[in-house]
Amino acid sequence: MSESKTHALAIRVAEAQHLQPLARDSRLFAPFETKLKSLVETSPSLIFGAPGSGKTTLLMNFAALSQERVLKGLPEGGAVFLHARDLTEGDTWLDGLQQLLLRQLGVSADPNLLRLALSQGVLCVVIDGLDEIAAGQRHILGEELSAAISQRLASRLLLSCRTVDIPSALVRRLQSVEVPPLDRRHAEEFLLNLQPQARGQLDEFYELSGGNPLLLRLLGDTLERRGMVPRARWDFLRDAVEGLLVVLVEALIPPGEGSHPSIDQVFAAHGELAFTMLVKEAHSLPRSYAAEIFGQYLAPEQIETLLAIDENRALLTRLGREEIAFSHRLFVDFFAASAAAEDPTRLQALASVPTGAESVGLALTLSRDPSVGVLAIAERPGLSVLDRLGPQLAELPRGALERARRVLAEQASDLLSGGEPPAPRPPVSEEGSGEPKRLLERWLALEKSTSYGHERGLELELFMADFFGRFFDVVEHDYRTDTGQIDLLLENIQSNPFWLGHYVDIYVECKNTRDKTDLGAVNDFAGKLASSPATLSFFVSQAGFKKPAWERIKSATHNPTQTTIVPITGAMVRRTLEDDEDPERFFKTVVRNTQHGRIFKNAS
Repeated sequence: MSESKTHALAIRVAEAQHLQPLARDSRLFAPFETKLKSLVETSPSLIFGAPGSGKTTLLMNFAALSQERVLKGLPEGGAVFLHARDLTEGDTWLDGLQQLLLRQLGVSADPNLLRLALSQGVLCVVIDGLDEIAAGQRHILGEELSAAISQRLASRLLLSCRTVDIPSALVRRLQSVEVPPLDRRHAEEFLLNLQPQARGQLDEFYELSGGNPLLLRLLGDTLERRGMVPRARWDFLRDAVEGLLVVLVEALIPPGEGSHPSIDQVFAAHGELAFTMLVKEAHSLPRSYAAEIFGQYLAPEQIETLLAIDENRALLTRLGREEIAFSHRLFVDFFAASAAAEDPTRLQALASVPTGAESVGLALTLSRDPSVGVLAIAERPGLSVLDRLGPQLAELPRGALERARRVLAEQASDLLSGGEPPAPRPPVSEEGSGEPKRLLERWLALEKSTSYGHERGLELELFMADFFGRFFDVVEHDYRTDTGQIDLLLENIQSNPFWLGHYVDIYVECKNTRDKTDLGAVNDFAGKLASSPATLSFFVSQAGFKKPAWERIKSATHNPTQTTIVPITGAMVRRTLEDDEDPERFFKTVVRNTQHGRIFKNAS
């Protein structure tokens, strides 16, 4: 069969699929230009990298450039791009490819001609997202592709995958090409192209994103929408997702035409959907099943309309006529982690899934006490899961990680001691000691901490929960309101007349940056308080406050319609702990000094 016929097939594929180079994202790959060019004549390769690192974008650019070359008559050969999820389970990969060409592109290819085009390298097959299919299907596909390479049935093959279990026989036959995080310079270039106003906040953006292109884009969108940089990765992921959900909910029912579900309801519905997908190792679910899941949170008349708007407009994508999938795996990991963060039994289920490590690691960072989740995972399915989660566990706040180590060591000691098992006891909590000396030691360690970003913020939040917990009742961490997230929600349980004038709920904001807190952060907190019934709140800034921030706090104090914001600096915390001051005396003093204006006299 002549080479002209296989070349003609490659032209037909290019004309039918004809991917356009992703101009918006092409700037991402300035550091990867050499890799992109080398892929044109490469041996079969595996592209790997973290979720959102740009694997799909890189492969789509490669496929688009290959198709353009074929259409221009250049000899390198064409390409067909497909997602691993597009291959029907049960079919061989070659039969699946042939059906895909016919079903999606309308290209009818003689099986022998297709095999010849693949073996000659006239047509490169690009398969994206091996990690997005179930482990069983992935192993079968891997064995088939390995055999195709060894038998020279596919001379040009590009695959992408996150770090999951891939058949070793296939890995040995593939050249590994990593898509690493963007270095600081290229990340800054990309971000400034998206959002020029980010120029003064590049360090914060880079720390939050870790050089991940998708996270950089979400951060840019958040900056454009809110005009500020979020405090931690959890904040901006939630904010970015909520930005999409706000558009979705507003489109569901136009203003003035009836009630619509809350953002939290829609968020929870997506969380349950993502959790179900991960546990079932399914990239997609039947649309009817998705409707059942949404029915746990939404009224029957809202479900179909919401799904119809969500598909291809927000977070979900319709596959064929009856399947629903998330538009990116990062959203699956994030929503599933959110659904599991409060329930250790759900962490067990996620840990049992080979592709669930990202969600488990994120869920532990979102948990109020990660040591409880670590223990739950250790009990079932076993310590091997913890070993596999090493990188995720290493990202936990230092105090939480130490608690996890301690309770695991105690559990192992109990099991090895023999005899009657000890009576159940609550986990030892370093943060829950309440001893002034221990609190001071912890505070001094916190002042010297080299942590940054999300971990640094959590260190202060966990400490302040115990600091305030000596006098108030700490009801909830990361408390969600319609106007945003509050770090700590306290309950005023005091009967002393001094405290009776304050509403039962008290809000606390924690800021643990190396620079003093600026006006924008105080304005953001004041905005969250605007619709709250609370009359008293605290803003804790380890580094202190800049002068405009002090003035903003002062103006709230003098305005009877606004919630009083009591500023607490790190120096105040250190001094009261060094003096072993009574907690009630300390809180009365800072509240009284704020209300009477004395706290602002020496502010700088």
